[in-house]
Amino acid sequence: MSIGVISGALDSKTIEVVFQSSYKSSGIENTYSIGGLVNVSQTSSGLAVSVAGISVGKKTASTSVKVMTFDNFQRDAEGRWATHEIIGTDKKPVMEFIGPGLETLSFSIFLNTMLGITPVDELKKLRKLRDNGVVCTFTIGGNAVTTNSWIITKLSETHKNYDNKGSLLAASVNVSLTEYVKLPKES
Repeated sequence: MSIGVISGALDSKTIEVVFQSSYKSSGIENTYSIGGLVNVSQTSSGLAVSVAGISVGKKTASTSVKVMTFDNFQRDAEGRWATHEIIGTDKKPVMEFIGPGLETLSFSIFLNTMLGITPVDELKKLRKLRDNGVVCTFTIGGNAVTTNSWIITKLSETHKNYDNKGSLLAASVNVSLTEYVKLPKES
């Protein structure tokens, strides 16, 4: 089950960035999760502990972890106001409400191969959505954040670690979205 999804269509193909946290195992009788990253599994043959998918101690079953969640979620919006100047030195300007402004969202994502994520692939998807101006839907917990769509206006990437072959192992990316409102159809 996904926590959130950014989804958009480009050239009749859907591009999805799925935020999720999952733990799959086989042959486990009891599994206890601590904070989603530390798992203690009990089977008839003993205990197994895994931290972010890496087993510590006796391995009793196959496990897989995928964790890609967002953090520091921020939602901003403001009203649009016009200021009308009034003639006279003792007269203050008059404010007039024009309507709501566009909302913006921002959040950060940590991408790490140890958490079952391929950072390069996820970054490519996000860049493709941004660079092609793809209008996206954004859902959290299966619910659309707004009735309008979103566009990715900015990505700020920090590449943290590479292996000895030059493969990206860990990165973080800050994502900025702006609400996209379609023009009303003329009748």
